[in-house]
Amino acid sequence: MKKIRAIILLAFPFLCWGALTTYFLSQGNAWAATFASLPFIAFVLLVAFPRAGLGHFAFTHEIGPVEEVEETQRQYHLKMAKWWFAGSLLFPVCIALAFLFSKFEGFALVTMFVGIILGIPCFLKCLGSLYQAIRARS
Repeated sequence: MKKIRAIILLAFPFLCWGALTTYFLSQGNAWAATFASLPFIAFVLLVAFPRAGLGHFAFTHEIGPVEEVEETQRQYHLKMAKWWFAGSLLFPVCIALAFLFSKFEGFALVTMFVGIILGIPCFLKCLGSLYQAIRARS
């Protein structure tokens, strides 16, 4: 059963991100394909270098507030999830800025790039912190 679970967890990202990237490339949208392939690349780097590197940092490294002495693990992870969610709000803000200033193509492109590069990983880290809070013993 553990082997099947490991195979599914390994195959799922390849299927989703690979299919999405292939779809965007078939449509001729190179920018969207680049952005769609970034999580796929991070996952490949995690598999290739499990103990160090960018993939390890993207999926496992904790950044944020220091754990208080009287604070439980659950409280700490919920606090982390709150901060990661606040960081993920950069995505809709940047997309709104790109929409408002769409006449300046360079600015719109940079704000969309920043929103995607920083907002989506923060949201994923928020989900990871919520998962750790659920698993933590009070």
